Order: sequence, then structure tokens, then C-alpha cells
Amino acid sequence: MVVDGQILLGTVALEPNRWGTVDPSGGPIAKVGDWVDAVASAGFDGLELWERHLDDDALEPSMLDAPLPIAVFNTYVGFDDPDPTQRRAAAGRVERARSRAVKFNVGNDPDAADRYARRLAEWIGELPDGVAALCECHHGISIAEDPDVAAALFNAAGSPEQVQAIVHTHED
Repeated sequence: MVVDGQILLGTVALEPNRWGTVDPSGGPIAKVGDWVDAVASAGFDGLELWERHLDDDALEPSMLDAPLPIAVFNTYVGFDDPDPTQRRAAAGRVERARSRAVKFNVGNDPDAADRYARRLAEWIGELPDGVAALCECHHGISIAEDPDVAAALFNAAGSPEQVQAIVHTHED
């Protein structure tokens, strides 16, 4: 789990192409490895790393041995697809990054809540021991924006130590 009081830098916040406005592919432009030493010198305790900043091809030893741990891995893996291949791949990246938590979103289909809960439970079982799954409860992005739905989903998927919520208090 992430230690209370740590200050993490979320790399997605610094990505100029996170919405695909620079390059329509949506691929990252920022090279995290180029500025991780400066971020460490600035006093940050670790990184919340956007998945696209550490894809399978870029899982380089220099990032894994950087002066800042990848405390939280931020994935946009889907829960609509019944095929678990992409979720398993994301769990593998979390393990290789040695993260203590992983941020995710469930889908936005209210009729799929039971399927999301089952797939989330399966995915949590794929994560390394002790890694917390942190659901971003975004307005308009996920059925977990409704606290009652989120509670039911999380209770069905795992223990409070395994699955938790990050609640965004603004709509846009």
C-alpha cells in the first residue's frame, strides 16, 4: 500500500498528449526517464506512472532502478471485454514496476455491474500480493461514480484492503 503522507508525481498530468491533441494516436510524448532524476531532486517520494509511460517496450531497467519508486501504476485496462488477456498484461506490468497500488476504472454500462465485479475480482487475484486496486470514481466515465454502486461493486470484488476508491469531487 502507498504510505500515508507520501507525495507522488502523477506522470499523466505532465503528458502533453494525454488527450491525443498533439498526436491523434494518443501515444505519449513525454519521456519520463529523462526527468525522473529532477523529480526526485524536487522532493517527490515516488511516481504514479501512467501506463503509456511504461508500456512493454519501454519497461527499461533505468526506470525500474530510478531514484523514485513507481508507487502507483495507472492503467486504463477495460472491464467490458470478457477476455482477460489485457487485464492480465496490466497485472504483469504492475508486478514488473513493483508498484504497491494500481489505479483503474470500471466501465460505464450500468447493466454490467455484476460482470464488472466478477472481472475485477479475477483481476485482483492476478495482482501481486499486497497491491491495492484503487478505482477512480469519475463522473460520466464509470458506474462507480455512484457511491452505492461503487460500494456494491467493491464488496463483491474483494476486501477493503484490496479494492478502494479515489473519489473525484468535481464534474469536469
